[in-house]
Amino acid sequence: MGSLAAVTDQAARDAAFLTLAEVCFVLGLQNTRLAPELGRPDLFAEAYRAACSARRFGLASIIDAIGRVHRTVAENRLRALVELAQILPQQKSEIESWLLVELSARSRAWVEELESAVFNGHNAALLVNLLPPFSQALDMADWGGRTECLRQRAIQLLMKEKQFASALAVLQVLAECQPKLEAVCQEGMGDFRSAAASHLAAGNLKEALSCNRSFPIWKQR
Repeated sequence: MGSLAAVTDQAARDAAFLTLAEVCFVLGLQNTRLAPELGRPDLFAEAYRAACSARRFGLASIIDAIGRVHRTVAENRLRALVELAQILPQQKSEIESWLLVELSARSRAWVEELESAVFNGHNAALLVNLLPPFSQALDMADWGGRTECLRQRAIQLLMKEKQFASALAVLQVLAECQPKLEAVCQEGMGDFRSAAASHLAAGNLKEALSCNRSFPIWKQR
């Protein structure tokens, strides 16, 4: 039989566990050191377990990811941030108001840290798709403008490293078309027919003619 003192109302139990998750999470972010007689619990782990007990598994995964970012050593920090940037948008509906308040003091630094990691084509291809939904989930007011700047930077890096297909994919989601850059990417991919059309759209008639001449005759029929 259950204890006479047990709370049988599931909603009340969930609310209590959710409050416990909040308290443990906030104390963990603040690096609070509890008294030795309390056993020095891992506050992020306690917050995670409490969120699971409240049947908020998406919230639990967010807490776990933030805990890893908060505690990780320098050489693993970028990986932990990337994992958080993947998880947070997926579980956006699970974000509690108290969680968003706590994250507001850290979100800009996290995004800037990820943006600074866009130093080669591999990172650019990954982060250009990861950062916009992450910034939006963090409710950053200027996420739209930052996204456009990030995409422009990523395009230059990807083109420099001759990752033309990835660069073209980014170009095609820009707010403003850039047919000249699209043509360069299409030429790099060997798609001279599309490159010719892009050069025409950019007003580069000489380049368009050159692309048409590069297109095999048997393909033009």
